[in-house]
Amino acid sequence: MTLQAATIKESFLKLTKTEQLELMQFFLQVFASPSSEKLNQPFVLSDIWKKELDRRDANFQNGKSSAVSLEEALAEFKL
Repeated sequence: MTLQAATIKESFLKLTKTEQLELMQFFLQVFASPSSEKLNQPFVLSDIWKKELDRRDANFQNGKSSAVSLEEALAEFKL
């Protein structure tokens, strides 16, 4: 990881969860966009993804599924 990327990572961790989410949405938008013209458009989840996220949240809240830590997830992929 470059020094610049490490600095961004450290700064990201100091943000509030809301700010982190906003920045993640921006990064996803940039990553998914073939051109820079879409950068000024708000990131909008499709109705299908909203339903999927609601389903996953309900399953988690009801104990039908569980979460793992970032470290556990990365270990699965040996990252």
